[in-house]
Order: sequence, then C-alpha cells, then structure tokens
Amino acid sequence: MQRFIILLYALFLISFTCSAISIRGTVTGSRKQTLPYVIVVLTTADNLHVLQNTQTNSEGNYQLEYSGKADSLQIRILGFNIEKQSLMISTQSQQLNIQAVEKDIRIQEVVIHTKQIWRSKDTVNYLVSRFTRYDDQTLADVLRKLPYIEVVGNATIHYLDEPINRFSIEEVDLPQDRFGLAANLLKPQDVYIIQVFKKRIVGKKRHAIQTAINLKMK
Repeated sequence: MQRFIILLYALFLISFTCSAISIRGTVTGSRKQTLPYVIVVLTTADNLHVLQNTQTNSEGNYQLEYSGKADSLQIRILGFNIEKQSLMISTQSQQLNIQAVEKDIRIQEVVIHTKQIWRSKDTVNYLVSRFTRYDDQTLADVLRKLPYIEVVGNATIHYLDEPINRFSIEEVDLPQDRFGLAANLLKPQDVYIIQVFKKRIVGKKRHAIQTAINLKMK
C-alpha cells in the first residue's frame, strides 16, 4: 500500500512538471491601441529553437502553450510596422501584455514619367500613352507618329534614317519579319514604353551599329 502511494505521488509530480503552461496577453502600440495580426513566437532561451508561434487576433490577443522542462523561455514579436522585440520569461502560466515599438514604413519611391520622350544612357524612351489618340487601333498607328521614327510599308521601320535591325518584346528577340506583324496586332493600351537604342557590334574585320526597338509592356 505504501509503495502504491509513493508511486501515485511520483506520477503526480511527473504530470505536474510536464503539464502545459499557458502564456496569454495583448499586444498594443505606442498609443495603447491593440495591434492585430502580430506574429508572436515562443523560443528556447538561447533563441535557437522555435517551440510555438501564433498570431494576434483582430483584438490584439494571443495565447501560447508550452509543456517542456526549460527554466526560462523567450518570446519574440514580429510585424509589418513594428520593431522586432524579445522578452525573457519564466516557465509558468502568466498574463504577458506586450507594448510594441512602432516604426515608420518608407514606401519605395515610384517614378512616374510625365514626359513624352526621355533619354536614359544610350536608350531613347517613348511613353506610348502620350502619343496615343482615341482612334489608334494598333501599335503601328502610334509608331507612325513618333519623332525620328519612320514606318515604311507594313514591316520596315527606320530610326534617324537608319533601318531597325533588331526587335524585341520585354527583351525577348523576335524575327525581323515578325515585328511588323506584332506591331499590327498589339493594342496601344497594352504597351507602356517603346525603347530605341543603338548597340555597337564588334567583329573581326569591321564594326557595325545595331539599332534596336524593345517594347515594355504594361
């Protein structure tokens, strides 16, 4: 009987030490407002192993559970507009409210071209929307209105009186006889920029200048 009581006592101690603890709380910002959708991570004290993670709900509340034997743990919070933070905690059930340190998010600058034509190094750029009229049906209609560009027939294109001998769409080369077809099939609304550039081709016996057109699509 005594051995049975000792066994029950031992089992009780084991179940007590291994029972799960609960860590819950609310994540707030600098103005005491609750922060939803913040990631809360429970790790070992040395931050080498992730034990559990969760996300705050729409009211900024979270809950984590742990059933290991560590003496101390670490909680980290991560979010889109907050600084990374970590807190050391003891291994016991507790209410842990966390005040996050908010940070400003700088959105990458977006450059909007308002000019019709601009040069970038060796490339001349034409903003298609600035040359498009309501009655233009194809890209070929726009090409005929671009300064320094001449469309001869349905397939031949010149830039500054020199024939264009390379054509590409998003830098994917097209056969020369296919560009005219593409220009007559594409809608002006589908093309963002027409780029014209010259490339020097170095050969063993002579050097040549290659004039190329590239289409940047929307």
